[in-house]
Amino acid sequence: MKYKKQIVLLLMATAFTVKAQDSLSLRKKSPERKHEVGVSIITPLIIVLGATDYNERFSNLTYRRFLSDKHAVKSFVGIGSAGIVPNNPRTVSATNTSTVYFINNRTTPSNFQVGFGYEYILGNKKLKHVFGADLVYNNKFLKEEFFYYQEIDSVGVNGKRFHQTTQLDTGSYVKTNNYDKIGFNLSYSLRYDISKRWVITASGTLSSRYYRQKVRNTYNTGTELEYVGLVSDVSLFFKF
Repeated sequence: MKYKKQIVLLLMATAFTVKAQDSLSLRKKSPERKHEVGVSIITPLIIVLGATDYNERFSNLTYRRFLSDKHAVKSFVGIGSAGIVPNNPRTVSATNTSTVYFINNRTTPSNFQVGFGYEYILGNKKLKHVFGADLVYNNKFLKEEFFYYQEIDSVGVNGKRFHQTTQLDTGSYVKTNNYDKIGFNLSYSLRYDISKRWVITASGTLSSRYYRQKVRNTYNTGTELEYVGLVSDVSLFFKF
């Protein structure tokens, strides 16, 4: 036929175009449920397992929005644990009847963070690999209390033993510090689809922070680099 060659070329061009569009649509495939809300469960897990953990971990409430099956953005807000080793009483002096100890307690009445990030997801099955980067603001308020106390053991006239504890005012003090920190997180996560609605993630996070601290009428600045264990967080998400 006169136009046979032109028709074959047209069909080949059409087939190539359809295939290219199909490949493009697969790369930009949008998931059925684009939204997720999740909460950190690693702290309850540590408590249930009876483990001791002095790392500073944040329990986050996280929202994730999928732009495609490979790309997502997220925002989160979290409250941090103390991350401070308890200070056991230490002996200063002792006699046959009394002992003087000192205590140095450090607590964090307030420690919260907010952040926004991006994630790149690899994998087509239930188990996926996720690489993430976040911009984070963290405010941390520290309180330090130092004081002495005295324990006295005595025996009354009737032979009954008495134990008395008294806090001493000498040398005691209370100091507070407030830190404003800003920085970024780099994270790697394993993501597992439990069902069509539920997802669990386990993440390892490297954190870098720049902070500014007010001391009297001046400001001190510094940097921090932290990696909280192999698993920094475990979170459970609901998809909708």
